[in-house]
Amino acid sequence: KGTEKALSATWELAQGKLPWLLLYGGVGNGKTRLGFGVALEFIRAGKRAKWEYCFSLLKKLREHESIKELELIPLLVLDEYLWATPWEGQQLEALINLRYIRKLPLLITANVNLEAIPIPVLSRFKEMGKTVEVTASDQRGR
Repeated sequence: KGTEKALSATWELAQGKLPWLLLYGGVGNGKTRLGFGVALEFIRAGKRAKWEYCFSLLKKLREHESIKELELIPLLVLDEYLWATPWEGQQLEALINLRYIRKLPLLITANVNLEAIPIPVLSRFKEMGKTVEVTASDQRGR
């Protein structure tokens, strides 16, 4: 209970009927699992997909590793959309903008309310796809 809309939206994304999806809500309620599921469906269909934990991605950026692949891969799933510094926020927003320009599928999960998402990012999601709140309770440890 509480994941029905998110499950439906992730299925639309996996089937190519929805280009962008932002899943947000509390912790432990299945957002990451749904993101993995979409990536697996893309791979099963013979398409490339990449799941990336945001803090790991930001670490790579700080170490000057190339993330060019993330700009071009057919599906990118960014899990735990969160940053600690303005520079990190700018880097994530730049990646999102590059995918927006190229009209490439994107799924982001976030453990925050929509008010915490930068307005330009939120606007792009509203144009390109959907934002869906996952209201399920924390399922970890069950």
